[in-house]
Amino acid sequence: MIFRTCAHTCLLPRLCIGLGLLLLVACGHNPAAVQVVEQSAGRLNKSGVYVVQPGDSLYSIAWNYGLDFRGLAGANGLRSPYVIHPGDRLRLKPSASPAAAPAPSSTAARQERSSGVPTSNKESWRWPAEGRISRVYSGSGKLHKGIDIQGKSGQPVTVAKSGKVVYAGKGLEAYGLLIIVKHDAHYLSAYAYNNSASVEEGDSVKRGQQIAKMGTKDGQAMLHFEIRRDGKTVDPRNLLPRR
Repeated sequence: MIFRTCAHTCLLPRLCIGLGLLLLVACGHNPAAVQVVEQSAGRLNKSGVYVVQPGDSLYSIAWNYGLDFRGLAGANGLRSPYVIHPGDRLRLKPSASPAAAPAPSSTAARQERSSGVPTSNKESWRWPAEGRISRVYSGSGKLHKGIDIQGKSGQPVTVAKSGKVVYAGKGLEAYGLLIIVKHDAHYLSAYAYNNSASVEEGDSVKRGQQIAKMGTKDGQAMLHFEIRRDGKTVDPRNLLPRR
């Protein structure tokens, strides 16, 4: 009698484990769910073409998919100042690089210079906010592509280097209210989870200028800060001054 009771009881955890494994396997074979998590928006069709949404910019799309904006522009025949409209269809080429993009015409180069963004910016970087680093950069291609700076809600967020605001909005869900600044032909920086923004797309900004107020992420006041060179993430701590 005791033996039967034990055997019956021991079967329960085995059944639970078996059901758990079946659920995991079922989830693992749902590619649509994985794509939504990774891309944060279902805007790609089956052929890998992105449909431009209201509020998008070429820079925000390139940022979201880890592409260099020049490669994305070249793949779609776009010239500076890279004007796109809702409903436009852009071919995404993850392998595209600045070298693969067509060389800009002299007119486009003049437009770039007159926009207030130099082709090379030798200005030093500065910290975008006061506070300690609560999470560090985890490496190119990894989940955490920048650093998190812990602070106080509403405190100033300043631009780390002079440049031009090329995106300001909430179109990239994983970043909250996001500001992207273009510093030169190679470098972009991003400031995420802001409570409010004091700049708009097209604004020229000076190093140290306040561009936003710090917001919160999961109940914690913080700024998520990223730097990318030619579309690739870099560790901001390698460019920022020592504290």
